[in-house]
Amino acid sequence: FDADWFHSEHESGPPRYFIHIPTKAYYSAIKICLAGGEPELAHSILKAGCIGPSDEVDMRLPDSSRSHLFNLVMSGYSQIGDFENAQLLLDEMQSIGPRPTEHTYAAFITSLAMADKLDEATNVIDSMLRNENGDGILPGSSSFGACMLAALKAKAYQQVLGLNTKMIDAGISPNSQSYFGVVLASTRL
Repeated sequence: FDADWFHSEHESGPPRYFIHIPTKAYYSAIKICLAGGEPELAHSILKAGCIGPSDEVDMRLPDSSRSHLFNLVMSGYSQIGDFENAQLLLDEMQSIGPRPTEHTYAAFITSLAMADKLDEATNVIDSMLRNENGDGILPGSSSFGACMLAALKAKAYQQVLGLNTKMIDAGISPNSQSYFGVVLASTRL
C-alpha cells in the first residue's frame, strides 16, 4: 500500500498517516456491497474515501473517478427505489462535489421511477431543461429513458410518447431504452 506521512507545523501530537487506496479497490468494494443489496454500506465506503473536508479525503482520487463512484452508489439506491437516499447523494454532489453528470441525474430519476414517482421524475427532466440547478447539465437519452420508465410503470403511455417528442425536440437522439419505451407505449395504446 501507499502511505504518506503528513504533519503540519501547526499541529501537535503524533504525525498522521494517510493511506492511499486505489480507485479500483473503492470500486470493487462498492460493487460487492451493491451486489449484496447493501447500498447503505456502499454509501459508507463512499463516504470514507470520497466525502468530507479535503484534509480527511484522499484527494488524489480524480473527480471523474469520484463522480463514477457516486453514480454507482446512486444506481444501487435506484434499484431499490430509495429516492430519499438518492436525493441526499445528489445534494452532496451539488454542494460539495464531485460535480454531477447526466448519468447522475438518470440514476436519480430511475430511483424516482422505481418508487412510482412519475410527477417528480418529470419535474427533474423539466428542471434540467430549464437549467434550474445551475450546473448546465441537460438531460440525455439516459435521463429521458429513466423518466419513460416511470411513465411506463404508471401506465401513462401517452406521456411516454410526449417525453419522446420532448427529447427529439431538444435534439437528443434516442437510445435503446427510450426506443423500447416508445415501442411498448405505442403497442399498449
